[in-house]
Amino acid sequence: MSEKIYIPFDRGLYDDIVAMSGGKVDLPNLVHEQIITLIELNIDGLGKEWFGDNLNRFISKHLPWMREDDGNSQDSQTANDGALAWGPIRVPERSKVRMRYGGKYHYATVSNGRILYKDKAYKPSEWASKIANGTNRNAWRDLEFQSIGQSDFYLADLLRADI
Repeated sequence: MSEKIYIPFDRGLYDDIVAMSGGKVDLPNLVHEQIITLIELNIDGLGKEWFGDNLNRFISKHLPWMREDDGNSQDSQTANDGALAWGPIRVPERSKVRMRYGGKYHYATVSNGRILYKDKAYKPSEWASKIANGTNRNAWRDLEFQSIGQSDFYLADLLRADI
């Protein structure tokens, strides 16, 4: 378990969030995830500005799914079978991918280690952004996968948590 620190936070705001959400909001976890997502979505801007020469070290430690693939990693070796190797998860080739946006589901397929949509290949975050009309999205929370032979789709974030 990692060591925790405590950051000053407005008590009234905290109490209102907890009370008015009926306790549904886990504020410490939400803040942590939002910071990671902010850095992930702005890695080329804020990431370089904030971390400079330490950016790759930060990514390896806190955002391992974003590491540049040199072709020698275990992920790249297992992905040669067409599977999507994304962070700690591996989605078999020909699996279905879906994302709900604008009140409807959008579907794609895993092919050659990417998400294939309308004859174009995307990384997960690129496809989520494409579906959301170019807005930044957290693909872990937006994308769902259905492996061949399965009837249910599973949220990427839950697949990641199970590992």
